[in-house]
Amino acid sequence: MDVLGAASTDNDIAWWKNDGHQNFTKNIVDANFFGASSVFAADINNDGHTDILGAATSGTYDQIAWWKNDGNQNFTKYVIDDAFDGAVKVRAVDVDVDGDLDVIGAALYANQIAWWENDGYQNFTKHIVDSNFDGAYDVLALDINGDGHKDFLACSFLPSELAWYENNGSQSAFYKHSIDVSVSGARSIAAADIDKDNYIDVLCISSDGQVNWYKNDGIGSFTKHTIDTSLNGAASIYAADINADGYVDVVATSDNGQTNWYENDGKQNFTKHTIGSDFSGGQSVYVADVDKDGALDVLGAATTSNDIVWWENRGY
Repeated sequence: MDVLGAASTDNDIAWWKNDGHQNFTKNIVDANFFGASSVFAADINNDGHTDILGAATSGTYDQIAWWKNDGNQNFTKYVIDDAFDGAVKVRAVDVDVDGDLDVIGAALYANQIAWWENDGYQNFTKHIVDSNFDGAYDVLALDINGDGHKDFLACSFLPSELAWYENNGSQSAFYKHSIDVSVSGARSIAAADIDKDNYIDVLCISSDGQVNWYKNDGIGSFTKHTIDTSLNGAASIYAADINADGYVDVVATSDNGQTNWYENDGKQNFTKHTIGSDFSGGQSVYVADVDKDGALDVLGAATTSNDIVWWENRGY
């Protein structure tokens, strides 16, 4: 497993090659992606090679872009949108289920949730889901209500809100449903079937220290449950079965240096375990089996310490 990262001050998109013994060699993809804020790996052009998506915001430089991998990890940049004001998040998902990956994004200053339709030849057409989602910060696309169509899930930082947007079935209109307006400083979202009822639940983390999950009743109505109220500066959340017991756990990191995982006992009682307490300026957390030992490890990126790190899971 290699590692991909974005650095907003260095203006870098980079990847670190894993030699198989977890020795990592840095490779710069782009050293002039000003204000790089988000990065995502996906095969955008469906040629079997992993490409890179990025979002950046720096003054007038507000881009959504992708870098084509030629198969030898030589990357060519293509701009998808150069006027997405405050581009803070980017991901790839097949929104219209036509067999090719589209691009979704959140713009902090434009207050937009948007998606760019891929015609299969990597020509992208922008569609706005919401142009008045003040302080848009994170976005996902998935089927929230089980009707077979990709909906949108998003959170906004200030004023804070967690909401989902129902797809009318043809992607021509998305209808907003508010999930929570009481979160303060919502920064990151995740989605997973937390209670194993076959419905996708929602997780949200906010800078006031809250880690919450919202139970989906199957048709897109949600009930809030609190996991933690003391993760001050909470910045990023991820859902995965860390201890391989069949239940989805939660991993979170925060500005104050704390990185935790919350063990789900199967009845949605969560026990907090500290992974690291000196990860200053934690901004992003991710879960993957880095060393191929069958156990899920945790990766993180931090702004204050300027670190990309991974924590090895040595067993359950």
